[in-house]
Amino acid sequence: MILSEKRTELGDARDKLANGLAKLVEARDGVQIMSIELEKKKVVCAQSQKDCENLLVEIVSERRVADEQRKQVEGDSDRISWLQRPRYFQSFRIFASQAKKK
Repeated sequence: MILSEKRTELGDARDKLANGLAKLVEARDGVQIMSIELEKKKVVCAQSQKDCENLLVEIVSERRVADEQRKQVEGDSDRISWLQRPRYFQSFRIFASQAKKK
């Protein structure tokens, strides 16, 4: 009776250990697969980061050009708006330009 109980206990313990070992092996295999995938994704991530950096440089460069163009357009707009002021300002401008000619 005691012998059969001990055999049952030992059998249960053996089964638990075998199940635990199987799960560890399964986890190890999963980690190996994920490690391989991680290495591949690291390469893709590094390339994407490099592409983003290049794009950022391009955006900054285009932003500078756009800012310069904006400043030029604002200057042109100021000159145009000055020329389109009411008539008495235009007549003053004409008077001043004629005075320069004399």
